[in-house]
Amino acid sequence: VVAQKESNKILTEAKTQAHDMIESAKTEQVRLAEQSASECERIVKEHKEKCAELIRTNTEITEKKINEVRAAYDEELAKFENLKAEVTQFKADLTQLYNKQIRLIMEIPASEPAEDTAEEYEEEETVEETQEAAEEQAEETAEPEGAVETESAPVTDSEHVEKILNTGSFDPVIPKTAPAELKFGKNN
Repeated sequence: VVAQKESNKILTEAKTQAHDMIESAKTEQVRLAEQSASECERIVKEHKEKCAELIRTNTEITEKKINEVRAAYDEELAKFENLKAEVTQFKADLTQLYNKQIRLIMEIPASEPAEDTAEEYEEEETVEETQEAAEEQAEETAEPEGAVETESAPVTDSEHVEKILNTGSFDPVIPKTAPAELKFGKNN
């Protein structure tokens, strides 16, 4: 009977211990589940914050680069516009200079060929041929196609210069087709 009681007591204690252990395990399981869930939430939250910060940083960097490119574009556009203005001014100045030179050339009096040397005569013939070519070019540019020629009074040199200058064309008065035919500076 004592052994029976002792075995019942041991069994009861074992059951109680087993029940306590099961309850403790369940409690531990719930605690670990809550802890892992909160850890997961913390990790997800950290990653979301890091992603948001990374997106914000990259957006700022990208916007900064876009603004730099826009500023560089605007600067280059302003330089381009200034260059266009300078080219226009240069063309106007150059045209004005050419007009003055043409007027000066036309004011040079024509002289009769001297009988000193054949070279001087040939040079004067070249000048006269150049003037004739200039006059022909001026007549071609001054008269529209299909225009009927009418008899008019002889054209003076100053009228001829004005006629050439007022053609509105930037074509050379004496056309040169090859660069070797052009002479500037000491090459004259």
